[in-house]
Amino acid sequence: EYYINYVLIRIDGLLNELIKSGGNSNDLKIIQTFYVKYKEELINHINEEEEHVFPYVLKLEDVIESGKTVRPEGLGKLSILDYEKEHSNVDEKLNDLKNIIIKFLDPTYDDNACNTFLSAIFMLERDLEDHARIEDNILVPTVLDMEKQLAHA
Repeated sequence: EYYINYVLIRIDGLLNELIKSGGNSNDLKIIQTFYVKYKEELINHINEEEEHVFPYVLKLEDVIESGKTVRPEGLGKLSILDYEKEHSNVDEKLNDLKNIIIKFLDPTYDDNACNTFLSAIFMLERDLEDHARIEDNILVPTVLDMEKQLAHA
């Protein structure tokens, strides 16, 4: 909710301000198109986690806490590794967006609007890196241990 209802809405507004400041720049339209596609991919990633990954983890936790020793049918044969394989690399595309702006955008816009937009992109990138690190170093190993408990029970 934080990303969708606050961060992305804020970045949308900052991008709109940047576009307004740059007149009818084709470069800014390209950046807007890239950002819109990126935003869609990020929202799809967030929705995948909310609708499938986190409920899967919570079901595993419920099964283990209940003392059951068999993996219930409702969990299927998927593993957290299956979800992780589909884990899109949204941070790489955000880095691409930053590089396009920094390296290739003609300075036909308001510098302050561009700097504010770029700062928001940098902050989102850092936040998503932390998010991915938590998933990779805490969530995935923990869920793998939970899956092993059910497999060896």
